Amino acid sequence: MKKWGEMGRETEGGIVKIEGIEVKWQKSNFRGVRFYEHPTRKNGRVKKDRYFSIRYQVDGKRIEQGLGWATDPDGWTEEKAALALKKYKDAAQKLSGPKTKVEERDLKKAQLAEERAKQLQEEKENITFKATSNKYLDWAKNNKSDWQHDETRLRLHVWPVFGKKQMKSITPAHVEQLKVSCTEKNLSPATVRHILQIVRAVYNYSERMGIYSGPVPTRKVSFPKPNNKRNRFFSYDQAEKLLNELLARGHDDIHDLTLMALETGMRFSEIAKLTWENVDLQNMIIHILDSKSGEAGEVYINQRLKDMLSERHAVNESGLVFPSRNGKVRKDIPDTFQKTVNDLGFNAGVTDSRNKLTFHSTRHTFGSWLALQGTPLLTIKELMRHKVVEMTLRYAHLIPDHKREAVEKLGNRNDAKVVSIEEARKKKAV
Repeated sequence: MKKWGEMGRETEGGIVKIEGIEVKWQKSNFRGVRFYEHPTRKNGRVKKDRYFSIRYQVDGKRIEQGLGWATDPDGWTEEKAALALKKYKDAAQKLSGPKTKVEERDLKKAQLAEERAKQLQEEKENITFKATSNKYLDWAKNNKSDWQHDETRLRLHVWPVFGKKQMKSITPAHVEQLKVSCTEKNLSPATVRHILQIVRAVYNYSERMGIYSGPVPTRKVSFPKPNNKRNRFFSYDQAEKLLNELLARGHDDIHDLTLMALETGMRFSEIAKLTWENVDLQNMIIHILDSKSGEAGEVYINQRLKDMLSERHAVNESGLVFPSRNGKVRKDIPDTFQKTVNDLGFNAGVTDSRNKLTFHSTRHTFGSWLALQGTPLLTIKELMRHKVVEMTLRYAHLIPDHKREAVEKLGNRNDAKVVSIEEARKKKAV
């Protein structure tokens, strides 16, 4: 549909028909400039609104182009139209500049696009690390279950050092300095590695999103390789003492959380986010939808665990199984757990943090107990939901008595003929 301001096809007598309304072109006081009037719309109180057009020739070709209405933002008049006509005719004669209004509009669009591209490039080059990492966090909130850890590491360790720096100004040397400063804070190698990983994640995200296109300084920095393997686990006796003590101190929720971890090997984050809709008490199965690996899985409920969960279900049949006091997802295991473990003396004399019993030790305990009772390693792998069997092989060394028994059996074979070293030497001499 044509709108007022578009030039319609002219018929005999200088009549233009637009949207069913016939209007007539009129001459202005300037040669090559003409106009027609709107049949109803006013320009002010008395004058009708006028639409202006210009006519001229370029290389023997007649050109006519509409300019606009008197009520347009440009406020077209006969005088203004005449100046526009002169500009286009001069440009045509000099073979430079836009020769028509269309060419002028296209040129202006191109210039604006070029300026915008230049502006965006400058923004990319000058964007600060904090501005970029805030964009990353907005993305992480919708794509990562542990985005709070990223935000904490950025806020406590990275922003104070890199926050105001431009992305392009951060060098591998700066990243090395960050690594040293974190180590000097007595942060563990694992924590330092996580801090460097979030710096790398921000750069990788900015590249993918087209926010930044410069060098990535983390690519030339070696990350610490921590040894976080825990060899200690709760003995059966320690586990029972801990559970009884938690009940004795009135920490029923922490008792139930601990029992859940010991009997299933579930991580704290998985337990904290568990809802009743994913607990099948009848078939004694728990469905895990939000695991560390991002893959769904299942764990099995034994009778002791079923009794505990049934009691909780009788009180609260929907929502979170282990909600916090305000009814939301727990972010961390309460300090009560670690205080109780320490009060019981389980970590007395232990200086290496990797050997201290913590809540995470409950998962290692689950795997260790399975191994101690002779559960095949492949079954342990499935129950602990390890991605690769190499992660499960760590439990093989936790059964030293079984290893000794296996070696002893080699020496007690019924068909084995034992020859002493001395006899073997005599035979060799003969």
